[in-house]
Amino acid sequence: MRRRLVAIWLVALMLFAFAGNALAVSPADWTADAPQALEEGHLYAQSALVMDFDTGETLFDKDARVRMHPASTTKIMTLLLGLESGIDLDAVITIPQEAADIPKGSSLVPVNPGEQMTFRDLLYGMMLASGNDGANAVAVLVSGSIPAFVERMNQRALELGCEGTHFNNAHGYTEDNHYTTAMDLARITRAAMQNQVFREIVASKSYTMNVSARGQVQVQTRVTMMDSTSGYYYPQCIGIKTGFTNAAGQCFVGAADFQGRTVISVVLRTAPEDVNQKWLDTRKLFDYARTRYAQYGIVALYDLVSSQLTDVMISNAAENDPYGGTLSLKLAQLSNTDYSRLVLTDSPQDMSNTLNAFVGSTTIEITDDLTAPITEGEIIGNFRFQPDEGEIISGYLVASRSVEEQPQTISLRDLFPFLDDLNKPAVRMWIVILLLVVLLLVIVRIRRTIRRNRRRRRIYESRRRAAQRRRPASNQRRMR
Repeated sequence: MRRRLVAIWLVALMLFAFAGNALAVSPADWTADAPQALEEGHLYAQSALVMDFDTGETLFDKDARVRMHPASTTKIMTLLLGLESGIDLDAVITIPQEAADIPKGSSLVPVNPGEQMTFRDLLYGMMLASGNDGANAVAVLVSGSIPAFVERMNQRALELGCEGTHFNNAHGYTEDNHYTTAMDLARITRAAMQNQVFREIVASKSYTMNVSARGQVQVQTRVTMMDSTSGYYYPQCIGIKTGFTNAAGQCFVGAADFQGRTVISVVLRTAPEDVNQKWLDTRKLFDYARTRYAQYGIVALYDLVSSQLTDVMISNAAENDPYGGTLSLKLAQLSNTDYSRLVLTDSPQDMSNTLNAFVGSTTIEITDDLTAPITEGEIIGNFRFQPDEGEIISGYLVASRSVEEQPQTISLRDLFPFLDDLNKPAVRMWIVILLLVVLLLVIVRIRRTIRRNRRRRRIYESRRRAAQRRRPASNQRRMR
């Protein structure tokens, strides 16, 4: 009985494993019609990643923290340190002897010890032709020796937050102690892409070096996705670096520009014998990344910040105005309505950064006196926006609604406009003086009236007494 149960369990496990394998996706299951449905199984690479350049956010990854051999993608760090060294790009340098000290079968620029060229030419040659000889030459010119340069490579990796990286040479030839991860390569590339010269070098399809004794030497990029004649051409691809060894497989660190938004891709260890799997995987990563952005036109961006930019208060607005006299302004007659910006979906930080950049590049000029009545569509001001690239976009700011004025009422000031002059200090002083004069005149008049009344009273009293004195004599004459 126990053996039968064990046998049933084994059969069940085998069926479960078979079903799991049957349900697993493969690269052949990926379809360009649904790039947003990308899964790890759709990729040939053992390790992969795509990252937003602006934010550093990982958009998709497959075992991105597993240590892998980087092959010649190592030269991304070599180029970065060369550009950060402070060596004048147009300075003429002499190729050191160490350029010839490379493993058998190495890729070459080629450059030879003793030859002279500008430092710029050496960097282009190393990167486009993926020359190990060029990488050793850069290392010695920058740090004095290859070991010292490798030490600086590892120090710089730590500074960039790399957690699974250790370099053992400047060119990427396979060694046991030379490894990195897709995540770390993306971090290194993100830092390097902040350097404009780095961007120019990795985006170049070809370059002509001027080498002493040999004259002009042309080098070509190995990034097939930038070749418009290739079936793997991707118009938005802007570099960056291929890599290959038997141990590392086919590798590619790429970058694409979508309407001003850059993404960085990493593909490590596709089949060594298939040079095209890395291009197929990179396309899938690029296409997936595009689905992670939403497009905002200039009007949509303005509408999101209009309250911050242009909400204004209208004076003399009616008391019953539903918005309390606050008026929003709309854009009108823009010189260019095609401008748009991609914003990462589900990323409040990216939206905040985008809107802050928009506000910082916008100039608002209010030309109206902002007094009601205001008519909907009435021009209130001017709008100017300076994009990172391209011409200034200009337009008008118009009222989004009508604003009625406060009904007029008659006041004493309306009847007697001169009352407004009462607020003037000089007028007040003369009024006080006038009042004092009037008061003085009144007092004088009162005093005169009092004196007059007293005089009249005295006259009256004297006459009354005189009359009384005359009465007794008159009475005596009557009695006789």
